Amino acid sequence: MNTINICGIPFNIKEVDEIPPDIPGEVIHGEISHSRAEILLRESLPKELKQLALIHEWVHGVLVMIGRTDLSDDEIVVQNVALAINQTFEIKEEVEEWIEWKDFLINEQKRRQKNCSLKETENE
Repeated sequence: MNTINICGIPFNIKEVDEIPPDIPGEVIHGEISHSRAEILLRESLPKELKQLALIHEWVHGVLVMIGRTDLSDDEIVVQNVALAINQTFEIKEEVEEWIEWKDFLINEQKRRQKNCSLKETENE
């Protein structure tokens, strides 16, 4: 079973077919239960939405744990923080991939220069 840490407490992550809505007709992507230390995620969500839903529920959990239930009850605040966190990590991954690619190119260029130098030395 997958877990995520929220302020030192492991919360189980479960994927389910459906999460019963509070309002009829509402579609719920995720839900956190503090009493069960559990986060439910809608299984049918695409990977990107599932990731965002998990971060959204994590933000709810953090805010409750630090005593800010007023902010945790504000879905706009929670969603905006979740979006910011999600985008930050996406940008971080893109930057890391770019740095890895850049390092690869630099190392490849050094290797080729070394090989050229060795060939020149052999030809002398």
